[in-house]
Amino acid sequence: MQGPYSGAPGLRPDPCAAPHPPWWVEPAQRAICGQCGGILGGVEAWPELVELFEYKVRDVMEGRVPSGGHRSLRALRYTLLGAALPPPLHRRVVVADRNYRAQLRGEPRPGPAATLPDLAAAELPAPGALTLALLPPESPALRSGVGASQSERSELSAAWTELHLLAWQAQAHRTLTRLARDWQQEPGRAKLRVLYAALENTERAATLPRLSVPGAHDRLVSLHDPEILARLVAQTTQALLTGAGRAALRDSLVQVREEPFPPQEGQGTLEAHLRAAGQEATTEAAQAQLVSALRASRPAQGDPRERPAIREAASALLSALDDLLRSSPPLVPGRVPDGAVLFLPDECLGCSLPDARATELVVDLHGGSGVTWRGHDIRWHAVGEHWQFQSGGQAALLRGNAAPTERRATLKLHGAALHVYLSGKYALLHLEVPPGRVLEERAGLARLVAALLNPAQDYAALRVARGAAALLRGGNLSALNLAALGPDSAERYRLASGEALLEFTRRGAETLLARLLLQPGQVPDPGAPLPELQEASRALGLPAALHERLWTRLYGAAVGGEAVGGEAVGTPTQTGRAAVAAGGEYTSVLVGPEPVTVTFGGRLEGRGLTLRTDYRGELMAAMPGLPAAALRDLLVLRVPGGSVLMVREGAHVAVAVEEDAAPDLNAGTPSEPAGRSAPGGQPG
Repeated sequence: MQGPYSGAPGLRPDPCAAPHPPWWVEPAQRAICGQCGGILGGVEAWPELVELFEYKVRDVMEGRVPSGGHRSLRALRYTLLGAALPPPLHRRVVVADRNYRAQLRGEPRPGPAATLPDLAAAELPAPGALTLALLPPESPALRSGVGASQSERSELSAAWTELHLLAWQAQAHRTLTRLARDWQQEPGRAKLRVLYAALENTERAATLPRLSVPGAHDRLVSLHDPEILARLVAQTTQALLTGAGRAALRDSLVQVREEPFPPQEGQGTLEAHLRAAGQEATTEAAQAQLVSALRASRPAQGDPRERPAIREAASALLSALDDLLRSSPPLVPGRVPDGAVLFLPDECLGCSLPDARATELVVDLHGGSGVTWRGHDIRWHAVGEHWQFQSGGQAALLRGNAAPTERRATLKLHGAALHVYLSGKYALLHLEVPPGRVLEERAGLARLVAALLNPAQDYAALRVARGAAALLRGGNLSALNLAALGPDSAERYRLASGEALLEFTRRGAETLLARLLLQPGQVPDPGAPLPELQEASRALGLPAALHERLWTRLYGAAVGGEAVGGEAVGTPTQTGRAAVAAGGEYTSVLVGPEPVTVTFGGRLEGRGLTLRTDYRGELMAAMPGLPAAALRDLLVLRVPGGSVLMVREGAHVAVAVEEDAAPDLNAGTPSEPAGRSAPGGQPG
């Protein structure tokens, strides 16, 4: 069956071009468009009209005729620009309109492509109360709609580049420190000796002759000393900060690879003296003593037998250097993505809520005094021209007038490290989470998504989450909202594609998690379900067991699972087969070039899952009876009686089975007060 959003991407509803109102516009909400005479939706339909405008603009920018034609696009544009939209929707219209006008003028596309929503997530309609996107109260500066001046944007652009360069340098320093310790344990320390020679030759440049690679036991180098090793890493990191330094270091490594032991100044004179010593010495002992004295007066030239090992070490260093440089930011001020700076008083560049998925966050320190991000309460305040940051009972003072490499600090948090970088009034917060912890967080999120995807009782869990989202935004469950949350609203979920429904549900789960920990210092109580969940469940006449189960999943994903026993993903196995138990625990595997077969117990006994890499390099998950789906970082597949949960970090994949709750959701005591019934006269 084809739903209104399950067909080709171009088949999108066009209010301005349709002779009748869209199916999602209620009669009381319909209004006449003054530009084209078409019927438009009211307040509840504004999010869809903004999304539709963004899609039409994207069609134009990609060289296609917009759905409904250019006249329809212009009519919709005039309507939206003249409407009294909420600030978040208004900012989206401004961004899309700026891209549209730039395209008409033939200018390069301003801003990244990510400013438009992903089509897969937008296939599913989300009008008004249906959307799970949480829009918290915004700062006064953002509400004012004031845009930054050109000088302020230039300052931000320079700070943006410097902050990311400092963050990358710190990461490169940590990576090189780890590598250097490994190289120090190698027999002969060939890589460290090559790096030492390359750095020395970089400093000598054209003024002094090139230095040979020192010997393995050269006491003047002392590569076994931790201080010498730290100095070597610091010099390497400093050289990578500039384009000239990178080029010079790379050229030196190439020269060492081509000629590990270049001829030294005076080498011909030394050889002549050695020949003369053999002729003039009267005894063999005197000859050996004279030759030893002459060689000691010149630097050692190295053992020619080491040339292959030295060249191999230089190639390995060049490869490691290339790996580091691939992740480096541009060395010139770059464009700042839209909505990327927290608390920035700018319509397009600022935002008021951190991204729950991100591990980096750029903050305008003048726009706020703290943020709760990924479960950590982070505070800051000015101390003269300096800034003090606090989190997890620790504090760090960053001096605004210090050298760039000194404007950084690290706070050790529970299960993570917070790296802070300062540039003027902007700071970059980088949360370094161990890879295993990242997978644990995704495992908890997957359980929450699976609970929302349960189709029992007309997607009761998803409808309760929608109601709770409306309450968390400061709204109320009016009669109109209750009608939109009734069992009939589940039809659009049944018609949506699996990929669109998964993306929609995941975004809703993430915004619920962000809102749950939005207040600084607020720690949810595992025994006290979210009041908004209870209220939404009562209003819809659904049993208390539903919102209690949903709260368990929400709490486990928000707090990280540790407080409720931990979301263990286990140690991955490298065999080509794995068995997943029916109890809900995760089983981990490493997926390489060869496919991995996963078998299940419990209700799914006899069914199998295959994880394999396709010809495009994407990891695919295939089950009999279901289309193959790409496993990027999180995937939930609905099967009869439950869900298959998969989370991924690189080659590490964890798989679990979440069986649907029994007995049926009809069982249990309804949450609603006596005498009330759910919309449509049916019990929830």
